Amino acid sequence: MQTISVQEVRKALAQEGALFPVALSRRVAGATLKIPVPFIGALYLVSNAQTAHQVLTKHGETTRKAQLLVNVLRSSFGNGIFTSDGAFWKRQRKLMQPTFHHGSLAQYAERMVAHACDMAARWQDRAEVDIDAEMHDLTFGIVLDALFSYQTAYEAEQIRRAMQNLSAGIAAQGRFALLTFLPDWTPLPIFARKRRGVAVVKRLIGQMVAARRAQPTAQRPHDLLTALLEARDSATGETMDDAQVYDELMTLYIAGHETTAVLMGWVWAMLAQNPQAEATLHAELDAVLGGRAPTAADLPQLTYTQRVIKETLRLYPSAWFVMREVTEPFMLEDERVPKGAIIMMLPVATHRDPQYFAEPDAFMPERWQGDFEQRLPRGAYYPFGMGARVCIGNGFAMMEAQLLLATLAQHFRVQFREPPQPTRAIGTLGFAHPVRVRLLRRAVR
Repeated sequence: MQTISVQEVRKALAQEGALFPVALSRRVAGATLKIPVPFIGALYLVSNAQTAHQVLTKHGETTRKAQLLVNVLRSSFGNGIFTSDGAFWKRQRKLMQPTFHHGSLAQYAERMVAHACDMAARWQDRAEVDIDAEMHDLTFGIVLDALFSYQTAYEAEQIRRAMQNLSAGIAAQGRFALLTFLPDWTPLPIFARKRRGVAVVKRLIGQMVAARRAQPTAQRPHDLLTALLEARDSATGETMDDAQVYDELMTLYIAGHETTAVLMGWVWAMLAQNPQAEATLHAELDAVLGGRAPTAADLPQLTYTQRVIKETLRLYPSAWFVMREVTEPFMLEDERVPKGAIIMMLPVATHRDPQYFAEPDAFMPERWQGDFEQRLPRGAYYPFGMGARVCIGNGFAMMEAQLLLATLAQHFRVQFREPPQPTRAIGTLGFAHPVRVRLLRRAVR
């Protein structure tokens, strides 16, 4: 373990940009870094696979979600499965887990593909689009469909605008550390915008929940809202009240929208920069699908498609850090970590560590063939987290990404004017700026 100053971290950020954790990790050969931070205490940056695995598995009961992060999100997302802890979190996880079992996910595949087909039909050869905005629009429609089955165009647009306001507030808090310490009632324009977004979303979702509860059970559509309303604790018979259903819906919105949109943006960027990988993907899609829309049943045959997704998540994990706050002191490597310390696991750095991945900065989907993933050390690859709090929707996200890529890449290539740069904000590892691309129609061979 090595100690560095906040100034050294700032210097690395200025020199290396958003991927500064990779540079820091390589500079110290993967050692854990301790940073004394005024007003916070000790901050530990972890890129070593074994140490990250230890914190997220062995010390799951002696850590919690970092309150600094929770304070930013709770006013918007309440006490959902992402922000809650302890016995309440365990109850919610148990209630929601059956909804995300592999056998329950196939029902959403057809809806995902339908939205992607609609987008492919709208895309025009040689047209220029903002690819990040396009992917956000696509995943927004999919998550609304998965959550609520249907809504009017007016409701959808209201939710879209409200979520943009809410997300702008959260993004500002991610860019400017001082804002993370301020309550949401702070009389600043960005907080007012965030409050407006929360108010609209709460009203609209409240109306949808009330309408669904009024429906006879047999007439309810099969979507995530119905699943949450009907989830019942097998031991106590308890169900969720409206407030908790709202909190979980908001959590699922972010999990099913922002992170997948960010992932898909980087997928297109990686394919554009690596023509051989793009050609291999096209050959697989042509051979397996022959121009037709994919289904969930096709996924086992779309092995290279899956490898493209996995390799993109390795280089640009949407959730590039996992933050925990210590609730009881424990030994971390050679140091006793005090209560209140913040530990920041950095998959973005671990995923590019040369001791785990040959040519760590190269985009090589073929590395995932065979039993490569099984042979990796525990903690070397965790784009969806690990331990008890591994992302509950990881299966949903992987299925969605594979189906969207298979649907769109059959018919289009995406040409970037220049390589996109990752954002420096604390949040998902998206693009720093809007990125215009040219769509190029391709013929199925």
